[in-house]
Amino acid sequence: MIVEVVIDMRHFLLVLFVTIIGFGNAFLVLSLGNVGNSLEDKNVFIGTFVDSIFYSYRMALGDFATDEFGEVGVPLVWILFIVFTVFNMIVMLNLLIAIISDSYARVAAVSKQATYQERASMIAENNYLISDSVKKSYA
Repeated sequence: MIVEVVIDMRHFLLVLFVTIIGFGNAFLVLSLGNVGNSLEDKNVFIGTFVDSIFYSYRMALGDFATDEFGEVGVPLVWILFIVFTVFNMIVMLNLLIAIISDSYARVAAVSKQATYQERASMIAENNYLISDSVKKSYA
C-alpha cells in the first residue's frame, strides 16, 4: 500500500517542489533587496538560492520565522508569506490527504484478491517441495 501511495503522489510532489522553488526564489529576491550600503549593514534573511529553498521548505512544514524580513518590501513579503502558507499548508496538504485516501480505497477494494494472489504465488513458488506421488493424487 505504501508503494501505491508513493506512486500516486509523484505529480503532487512535483507541484510541491515547483512551488517551494518558486516561492523560495521570490523570498530570495526580496531578501537580497535588503542589502544596505556597506557589507556590515546587511539585513538579509536568506543569503543563497539553496538557503531560499530550505527556507521555503521549512515554512511549508510550519516554521514561520517572520522576524527577519528586513525593511525593504515588507508588505510584499507578508503577502507572499500568506499566499505561500495558505497554498502549501491548506490546499496542498488537503490534496495530499485526498490522494492518500483514494489510494487506500483502491488498494482496500482489491485486498482480498491480492491475498489470494499472494497465496497462489507462494504455492507456485514452493511447488518443488511436494513429491510427485502427492501431486498425482491431487491432480
